Amino acid sequence: MPTTVVERFGATSATACKKEATFGTPVTGVAGDFTAMEGNSLNLDPGLFWPKIIVGQRDANVFPLYGQFKNAGSLDMALMPTNAAAIIPGTLGADAAIGFGITGASPTTANTVNGGTTAGATTVTLTSATGYTVGTFIQVDVNLANTTTSEVRKITNVATNVLTLDAPLVYGHLSGAATAKVVAPFTHSITQTNFSLPSFTIEKNLGGFEALQFAGARFSKLDLKCQATNSEVTVSADVMAKSATVLTTPTTPVLNNELPYQFAECAVSLFGNAVNQASTAELTLSNTLKDTYTMNSSHNLNFLSPVARVVDLKSDIVFTSLDDPTWGYFTLMQNQALSTQAAGAFNLSITHPNNAGAWAFSCPTCYIKSYSDSIKIDDIIISSVAMDAALNVTTNVTMTASLVSPSVYLAY
Repeated sequence: MPTTVVERFGATSATACKKEATFGTPVTGVAGDFTAMEGNSLNLDPGLFWPKIIVGQRDANVFPLYGQFKNAGSLDMALMPTNAAAIIPGTLGADAAIGFGITGASPTTANTVNGGTTAGATTVTLTSATGYTVGTFIQVDVNLANTTTSEVRKITNVATNVLTLDAPLVYGHLSGAATAKVVAPFTHSITQTNFSLPSFTIEKNLGGFEALQFAGARFSKLDLKCQATNSEVTVSADVMAKSATVLTTPTTPVLNNELPYQFAECAVSLFGNAVNQASTAELTLSNTLKDTYTMNSSHNLNFLSPVARVVDLKSDIVFTSLDDPTWGYFTLMQNQALSTQAAGAFNLSITHPNNAGAWAFSCPTCYIKSYSDSIKIDDIIISSVAMDAALNVTTNVTMTASLVSPSVYLAY
């Protein structure tokens, strides 16, 4: 007899996303990595095609073949303090890359590393461990571009001047590196990386019944939107993955109890000026992923490479003037085209009240590519300003981001 069909509910579905140690090798234990999703369209296209072979019939579809397996789709979510904390660094590059680490608040009990540490170490020896106690947090080192990276760990044991840490250090730290005792919130400094992006295992839980596990997933595009209306701040992330597997027993989701951001918690700055009259802000980061298939004894891709980075920005602003020195974006665009106006900065911050988490995005070198006005008889005039972010050749940065987390001190 056929299996009885039982309806499964979208409301009981969920999506988990966890960074992989090795591209394409699935990660287990994703219960605490579920994000509050509004949609997940990640699916498999098996690459069905039909060779055009003449067999004395008009039918074109005679010999079925399957070629490239393409696992692709989009994850849509409301932006929250932690639910996108893996996805945003995964699209931009890295959380706690060299020179851009994690720091805690209210540093006290300054000291130094005695003898240095290596990457992967679970202990650190201080010149003096006085004041460092079990259950408190230690910040090791400071952030210095392309040189040193700060890390935060919880202390699990103190033996004279040797501290045992709750998780291995990612980087080595020189003897004499500064240390301090810190508290929440913790600031994650996220910067772009070249040539590679982290990969993720994404579990698409279908109604709590079964799941699709996508391994070797990378984010090809991230679109973040803020609107001054009755809607939450949203994130849409386009995904490509290496492989897909059915899990007959899905992971039980564990979700963070947190609220999404909304427009009253957003602030926009253009060309060094706070734009309180902005009604929308949109940031789109594209990685131009290239899927490469080779004769690797499978239908799955072998390489998934971020070949180019493009950052697009847009904001709708209440019209003030065409040529005002501050708000005249039409004239600013003309002047940039005539090389009489320097590039400007775009900054977007999204802050929960009561220190419950804050995101900040910065593109220091931007050029206006289009300006338009919306004129309607039943509305005020709104100016739409679209910009391209450019690589700052001095800092080698197009975009940076930061997350101030009320609880998470380890890198995403």
